[in-house]
Amino acid sequence: MEHHFEHVGRRVMLLNGRRLDHLDLILLAIRDVTEQRLMEKERETQVGELHHRIKNVLTTVDALVRRTLRDSGSLE
Repeated sequence: MEHHFEHVGRRVMLLNGRRLDHLDLILLAIRDVTEQRLMEKERETQVGELHHRIKNVLTTVDALVRRTLRDSGSLE
């Protein structure tokens, strides 16, 4: 659940509710996962950037290998 609180701003809360045995009561647990969600998004961004950089390096290596094979008489 997302909610904007007047004094702390937007927060993401994880709610978990359980009925207590045969009573007409519910136990509700609320956990603030705002920071966790922000860290997950940051991690996804970093992994995407790392993937992009690795792809660039491998493309460069592939181009060098192809050029070397094309310009060389043998693999030796």
